[in-house]
Amino acid sequence: MDKEKIKKVLLEIKRIKEKNNIQFIDTHIHPYDVMGAIHYSNIKNEIKERNYFKGGILEKLKYNKLEKVGSRIFFKFFPKLTNKIIKKTYNYVNQETILKELDINIIDRGVLLPVEPWLPTDVIGKNFSNDKFMLLGSLDVNSIDIKDIENKIDKYITEYKIVGLKLHPNLQNFKPQPSHNSSQVSEKLKVIYSVAEKNKLYLLFHGGISNYTNIIDLKYNYIIRSRTNALLKNFCDENGKSEIFGKYNIPIVIAHLGHYGVANPNYNLVKVINQRFDNVYFDTAGVSPSLLKNIIRLISSKKIIFGSDALYNKVSYNIYFLYLAVKDSRFDERTENILLNILGHNYLSKILKKL
Repeated sequence: MDKEKIKKVLLEIKRIKEKNNIQFIDTHIHPYDVMGAIHYSNIKNEIKERNYFKGGILEKLKYNKLEKVGSRIFFKFFPKLTNKIIKKTYNYVNQETILKELDINIIDRGVLLPVEPWLPTDVIGKNFSNDKFMLLGSLDVNSIDIKDIENKIDKYITEYKIVGLKLHPNLQNFKPQPSHNSSQVSEKLKVIYSVAEKNKLYLLFHGGISNYTNIIDLKYNYIIRSRTNALLKNFCDENGKSEIFGKYNIPIVIAHLGHYGVANPNYNLVKVINQRFDNVYFDTAGVSPSLLKNIIRLISSKKIIFGSDALYNKVSYNIYFLYLAVKDSRFDERTENILLNILGHNYLSKILKKL
């Protein structure tokens, strides 16, 4: 894809940003690998030159249906090559790596995501302390003792000022609704959700399927993962009945518009969730322009927040795909307002004022 096209779009969006004097936020950044390909202790805290505008095959296919099918095949039949690509992405990462990518792409603040046990909250908290970063906490739902949950979250609030919790039903192997799990996991989830509400932390869930290889870095113990626990239908039924939505008075974000890796989106369920629950949002991480365009037609852009899924994906391409989704399209909202809502005017702006 033409690098100059992306730069031209960034300049146009920058003018809109400066005219309205707002901050842009990337709410979905993985500073280290969470797929088990490279252990966080092996990552070299060094600066290595990167091409922030060179996309991979995912970007070239614009995360479309062919990419979704192709990714599943690639992860399954070429696991060594897949892990090699992930390792190349994460071998050399530090604060400056991510700060530079944010700066180049006119992003003011970035939200960093751990996924325990694959990437502990402490590791991110100790290695990424710049004021431009906000941090979510994470808990290994299966291994943590229920008595330790509140203390662990309190620790993360005190030491790292976490603003939310990252939960990944696939990589952490649990179902979002408590009753869909074993009694032990069910009770833990209820405590996690309640403690998040008590401390006014938002919840960010992975939404959709997961692709990963069965080749795991030897420093990890073998961990059972799921590919489909985070499908949107596992958060509520077709009428929106849910043990999470509508129960907890905090923002709940479903990543990837709820459809990561899903070839046939459940638009009706997105519409039902939007109509029934004011506190449920969707992020844009790693989604195609066509999916994003269709979702914006269904729900207000005020319910959509920008995320890139960096460093797995390029921030530049995710902004570019957002632009493609809204330009020259007939929505009830103006193009400029949609961009401002998604990139900046979301609930995280309110959190920023408190920090």
